Amino acid sequence: MPRLIGQRDLSAEDRGKLQALIERGVDKRTIAQEVDLSKVDLTNLHQQRRLEFAEANLNRDWADVIFSDEKVFSTDVGSRIPLWRLPNTRYQTQNVLPSKRSGRITLSLWGWTSSAGPGELVRTSPHMDSAEYIGILENTMLSSFRAVYGEMNPIMFVQDNSAVHKSRLVQEWFRENPQIVPINWPPKSPDLSPIENLWAATCAQWNDIQDGP
Repeated sequence: MPRLIGQRDLSAEDRGKLQALIERGVDKRTIAQEVDLSKVDLTNLHQQRRLEFAEANLNRDWADVIFSDEKVFSTDVGSRIPLWRLPNTRYQTQNVLPSKRSGRITLSLWGWTSSAGPGELVRTSPHMDSAEYIGILENTMLSSFRAVYGEMNPIMFVQDNSAVHKSRLVQEWFRENPQIVPINWPPKSPDLSPIENLWAATCAQWNDIQDGP
């Protein structure tokens, strides 16, 4: 199952173990914390592009902007789970989670959201190509957008900078459909798109279901 891990996800049992270590006199700062968190490596240029993007869009009305994205869900447990351990005990048996791959199921989805709420979800192939993406834009995005917003033009559209989105075929499609205007999104900036919050909420709900009684 997909997991969104943070310190707040520690179970009562894990918090008890942490407290026990502290009570034994182990300095909390020396206790290694293993959590599945990722950080985007932003160069000075990336930071500058983000600042320029923010300044250029200060007065934009985001209420009618479509935020799109792809997401892969998996029944596999995440590669890391929260674990508090003593230094130099990483590979002790009690600190190692066995890997089980049999029966693993993945589901790739494309979706969009806006201030009006979530749009339509589409199941995609694991490695979507330009033709498949164009098919989604033509057959799903446009019709589901019109169902919410009617004939409003232009459609301000957010997508990330993946190779498929930036491919020649996709760029040609946007030129042939000028009613859809992609917003020039800064590189390495998925955190700026609110659809990431929607995915995170979905993952959290999935975790609760999988971890329930």
